[in-house]
Amino acid sequence: MKLQIIESACKQTVTVLLLAGIVLLAEKGIVPACAIVLLFLSGGIISLLFRNVEFVLKLVIVWLAIKTFV
Repeated sequence: MKLQIIESACKQTVTVLLLAGIVLLAEKGIVPACAIVLLFLSGGIISLLFRNVEFVLKLVIVWLAIKTFV
């Protein structure tokens, strides 16, 4: 179980680092198309996006619940 948690955390960290590198290279005018394709194929960007959307939705639901009852 611990190994799965470590593996998941490492995958997310690598995805964020690769994404940051792609953004920095794109700002300089260099578009690393292969890296972008590899990230999409690995599902890194998509899983990261869904996790962030899920987190934001939870925050909105909690905020609405607090605002409703207060």
